[in-house]
Order: sequence, then C-alpha cells, then structure tokens
Amino acid sequence: MESYERVTAALERLPLDRVPMRLNARTEVIAALKVHLGLDSDEALLQRLGIDFRYVGMRYVGPRPKPGFVPQNAPPRPQRQKAVSVDGYENNFRVWAPFGNMADVTELDPYEAHLAEDLSCQDPESIQAMVEKINAKERYFIGVKGAGRIFMAAQELRGAEQFMMDLMLYPEFAHRLLEIRTVHTIQFLEKVLSTVGDVIDVVQYNDDLGTQRGLLISPETFRTFLLPRYARIFETVHRYGKRLFMHCCGAIRMVIPDLIDAGVEILNPVQTGAVGMRAEGLKHDFGDRLTFCGGIDVQSTLPFGTPEDVRQEVIERIEVLGDGGGYILDSTNYIQPDTSLENVLAMFDTGREMQIG
Repeated sequence: MESYERVTAALERLPLDRVPMRLNARTEVIAALKVHLGLDSDEALLQRLGIDFRYVGMRYVGPRPKPGFVPQNAPPRPQRQKAVSVDGYENNFRVWAPFGNMADVTELDPYEAHLAEDLSCQDPESIQAMVEKINAKERYFIGVKGAGRIFMAAQELRGAEQFMMDLMLYPEFAHRLLEIRTVHTIQFLEKVLSTVGDVIDVVQYNDDLGTQRGLLISPETFRTFLLPRYARIFETVHRYGKRLFMHCCGAIRMVIPDLIDAGVEILNPVQTGAVGMRAEGLKHDFGDRLTFCGGIDVQSTLPFGTPEDVRQEVIERIEVLGDGGGYILDSTNYIQPDTSLENVLAMFDTGREMQIG
C-alpha cells in the first residue's frame, strides 16, 4: 500500500498491510539517525523508517505580538538565561508574560487590532511545489501544523498562574482573550484551506490540557471556556473536507468524549502511562470513533528500555490499539536525545515489519 492509502485505511477501519507511522523527534535525534544510517536528507530518513506522514511548512503567526509591540503595562522583559541539562545539551529560555499586568478587559483592544494585521501563510505556489516534490516517489499523507493553541497561548501571554486565576476570578477577561485567539485561528485556517487545501489531507491542532495525573482545569471549566471554541475551529477544518488531528498531552480521559463530539478524529500522543490512559480502556471506550496516534513511551521504554523492550511495546500497542484499525504508530511526545538510536530503529522497524492484513 502507498502511504496515503495506508493512513486512510487506518482511519476508515479498512484492511491494512501494516499500521501507518509518524515520526516525532528532536532535531538532534534526526541528525544522529541520518549520520548513523549514512543518509543525506530528512526525506531519505523518513523513507528508510517507513514514515507515512509528511508536513508542509505553514504556521500561524497571528497570536504572537509583532517585534516591537509591547502592551502598555507589560512587565520588564527578562534576559534570556542559559541552562545545561543532565545530558549536556544547552537550552536558552526566557519566561515572559507580556499581558500579565493587565487589569481591565478593554486593555486587550490594542492587541486585537494589532493581530488583525498579522495573518499570514506561506505562498500557495511554494506549498504546491513542496507537495509535488514530496509525492514524487509515492502519495503521502500531507499535514499542516500550527493551527491553534488557544489555551496554551493564553497562558503564554498572561502567565500560566495568572490565566488559571482569570478563568475563576476574571471570566470576562479570559473569554475575551480566548475569543481573540479563536477568531484569528479560524481566519488563518480559512486563508490556508481556501488557497492550498487541495494538497492538504490533515490539519494538526495542538493544545495541552493534562498533566500526568489529571486535567489542568476542571471538565466544567473546559466545557465553558474551551470546548465551544474548539468546535468552531474544528468545524472550519471539516468544512473544507480535511481530517482533524489533535495533539493533547496528559491524562485527558475525562474530556475525550467532548473532543470527539467537537470533531477530533485523530488523538495524539496517547500517553498510556498517565492516569486513565491505558491502551485497553481507550480502545474499548473510544476505538470505534477515534484514531489513536502515539502510545510508545518516551518517558520510560524508549530512553531506558532495551531494543527488545521497545519491540514488545510496539507489538502490544498494535495488537490493542490497532485491532480493527484506528491506530497510527508514534511516540508519546518528542523522542529525546537521550534515547539510543537502536531503540528508535527498533520502534519503526518493528512497526514496518509487523503484518496485520
């Protein structure tokens, strides 16, 4: 089967030769794999691993203030600091909530006006040429990322702690900030899908709602502030006949029915080690309505297991989540540089070699 046919068959619960696969790894991992395998391009690596998804370069820049735009009451911008992780990799970070000191909902007016000028997407002709090049060998499943993050964006702009208080103490402010983000997300999707929608198969929306133990907010708060806005965003995607892929980390079992009703078709990354996220339960409860993408643990099995441990987990996930279709093999988040290349190869080689049709 070609990649497009394979992914489509998984989504529609049709017979398959093997499960489709998706790669989600840090750039250091991708670079190391290319050197290890003697490959000279990312595309050569994707073909070697048997990856069925490809993504085109398009992103939503609307919700982030342009360079030089600073709210009147913004806190001082901190200096970027450098941290060295335990594996020796250096990371630069800066935590800044530019809207953290706002006290009145009307202070969002300049922000909304500013964003109205900042919707953009890559030139449609360049996207068309990119997809034609990707599909030169075979037809892949083409995706676009970057459509959304209304909940996470509000936390980034306001500060996570402050926005959590906004939801309870200043609901008008929280609604307004989320609505600005939602409107511009929909406008961006309209622009993208009306210009290059004919070459895109799936839209990926990212918004993290969970921790390892449960939701970041209560189900009631989620349904009041986020769910109706998700439904509007996802309806835009479906109106153009595209699949909706949602990346949402953590223990989100309590709101999966809501996400399905809102239009989520593919759920990622399926963190099976989080509370309530065991593969068997998810498949039993939602397997007829939802395609799962992920399930191979980046917190334990991939970094600390042996290649045989990885192979066994892949087999178990395919046997459970892939029973009758509805599963895409992937990791439970970015594969990190502390994961051995042998384990990464064991994951995808097992997925490619395991016949299910």
